[in-house]
Amino acid sequence: MWSAWWVVATCSAWAGPDGARAPAPSVGLSLGTSMPGDVLNVDLARVRVRLTDGFTLEPQDSVVSTKSEVSPEQNARALGWTAAAGGRFRFAERGRVDGLVLGAVGFERLHAEREYPYDIGSGSTDTDSWFVDAGLGLEQWLSRHWTVGLDGVVLRLARSTGTSADTGTFEQGSSDVSLVTAPSLRFFLTLYL
Repeated sequence: MWSAWWVVATCSAWAGPDGARAPAPSVGLSLGTSMPGDVLNVDLARVRVRLTDGFTLEPQDSVVSTKSEVSPEQNARALGWTAAAGGRFRFAERGRVDGLVLGAVGFERLHAEREYPYDIGSGSTDTDSWFVDAGLGLEQWLSRHWTVGLDGVVLRLARSTGTSADTGTFEQGSSDVSLVTAPSLRFFLTLYL
């Protein structure tokens, strides 16, 4: 971890004068990884639109598909997608480092199917969620067009509705509102064009 910050500090030497940032408006392409998760996999790709000097729009989307074998007789499959509009607001600036407040509003849909053992049937669950995310971030400008950043999303307010159905039974519906504190970290390298 310390070696990464050493690289950032070394790169800052050739970055140019303090305050050198991409002009607004501009478009940025980001690659990154998230934790928890596999740190060695690049699992995030984003397009950022720098609208003003202090605000960047960050559309977000993802598709997740999993299949698992719960036991030799029981299988489960899930398919989900997320779409959100995120924003990055600069609240502090020191040299080439920006302190950011992160926010996003979005929608998430999850469909899960399960097969029960011994051919007694199957079931499915569909969940739709509207959510608002909040977090903090740091962004280091390596040059006028390159940044490296660390984002931490710490709060999620969600309203979820779902239906669950099993073979031979009726559908059950549910609705809830939740405030979740499940921290996740994201590391990004961004090129502003």
